[in-house]
Amino acid sequence: MGCLGSEMELASIFTVGLYRKVRVGGCIMAIANQEREAAGLENKQVHDMTMPIKVVVNAMKLLIERDKLENKNSNEI
Repeated sequence: MGCLGSEMELASIFTVGLYRKVRVGGCIMAIANQEREAAGLENKQVHDMTMPIKVVVNAMKLLIERDKLENKNSNEI
């Protein structure tokens, strides 16, 4: 399917996107890590959404640029 990784919620998005033949994606943010906590390691929780929002916005910009380039190239052929 071309995805790097998934979890329960995005799995349904990827499945529907594949069925409908549309491009989909997602950005997953880990707030805490229960495995680190269980191992007695530091488990700093992060609730700041600034970085994930920047990642998504930049990803959309890249997709838009790529689509424009692909559309331009396909019109030249």
